[in-house]
Amino acid sequence: MGIEKNNRVLVIDDSVTNNLLCKSILEENGYLVEVTEDSSMTIELLDKFKPSVLLLDLMMPNLNGFDVLDMIKSVGYDGLSVVIISAKDDDASFERAHALGAKDYITKPISIKKLTSIVAKYAK
Repeated sequence: MGIEKNNRVLVIDDSVTNNLLCKSILEENGYLVEVTEDSSMTIELLDKFKPSVLLLDLMMPNLNGFDVLDMIKSVGYDGLSVVIISAKDDDASFERAHALGAKDYITKPISIKKLTSIVAKYAK
C-alpha cells in the first residue's frame, strides 16, 4: 500500500457559484472539499480542515487573494499548495501570485480538465 494522499481541498472564492462548481467537480473526483466566500476565515479553516490544496480567488472584498497569500506565507503553512483561480490573466498578477508562494494559476472560466489535473498534481 502506497502513501495515502491528502484528498482535502479548501476553496476560497467570493462567488458562491464558483465555489459550488469547484466543490461539485472535485467531490465527483473523490476529494473532500470545504468552501467559503469569507477570506478572513482562511487561517481558521486551514487549521481545522488541514487541506493539501487551497484554491484561491484573487479578487475578493476585504482580504483579496494577495493578502491571503501574504498571510499564509507569514504564518508558514509548509506543504500547502496554493492554486490561484482568477479572472485576472495579466503577467503582473501571475508573477505576484508566484512570488507570494502560489504553485499554480488557473484562469476563469474554469476548465474542468485543468482543475482536476492541477488538484491531482498537488494533492499529497
